[in-house]
Amino acid sequence: MDGIFITYDTGLANAIRLAKSSLYCQQYIRWRCRNAKMAKAPGDTRILDDTIDPVAAVRFTFWQNRDGQFRAYWGGAPPGSQVCSCGTPLLNCTAPSSTCKSTCLNTRLTCNCDSKLNSWSEDSGYLSFIDDLPVSAVNPGDTGDAKEEGYLSLGPLECRGSNRLVN
Repeated sequence: MDGIFITYDTGLANAIRLAKSSLYCQQYIRWRCRNAKMAKAPGDTRILDDTIDPVAAVRFTFWQNRDGQFRAYWGGAPPGSQVCSCGTPLLNCTAPSSTCKSTCLNTRLTCNCDSKLNSWSEDSGYLSFIDDLPVSAVNPGDTGDAKEEGYLSLGPLECRGSNRLVN
């Protein structure tokens, strides 16, 4: 992966220990984009790198959990959904597909950045599935052309409560 590997002041191992011993953790992630999509369109054959991972096959922008596994869901969306927070209304829609709409800039897409606008937009929110935290790497993609830009922000790992039993 041609990504950004995240370093923690305490070290990744200690950040993982903190998450494993806490009742609740969250980490804020934001991708500000201009003409830089998160998801590949069906049939897009551009290769990110030499990985065979199914997430990298369908996403330009994704992240890796504490175990190095690729994740395509974005902040504010449920684990495994492969959508951003604005795309969550489409997940459980039982109406005909023509009436299902997301709250994204383009209501048929699952992330704002997939609109590939020439103006700035963003997809952001908190990751809170504790088994995936902390984030170990992020691949901010689709910025290879001159008009494609993006800025990544990743907040600190925030945890509270202890899941250890007290005798």
